[in-house]
Amino acid sequence: MVSLKSLLGKGVITSDGVYVGEVIDVDVSEDWRVVKLVVKLKRDAAKSLGSRMALRPRGAIDVSKVKGLGDYVTLSVSFSELKEAAELL
Repeated sequence: MVSLKSLLGKGVITSDGVYVGEVIDVDVSEDWRVVKLVVKLKRDAAKSLGSRMALRPRGAIDVSKVKGLGDYVTLSVSFSELKEAAELL
């Protein structure tokens, strides 16, 4: 089991090793399950999701796209597939 405190601030990388940002929040369902990670996006990641120059670009990534959790949150998608796996907030 992972605590919210240990998850917040972790870096997020794609399956091909591209750093996309860091976890700043989570979305929780009505039955108290984490369903999405809210990520403060780096400029390149925000651009790939179609963001215009936002001051604080954020994206939500479904937890089904998380491959592993260690020093970083590793996604099961590559950087080029990020647009299908995340949404801008």
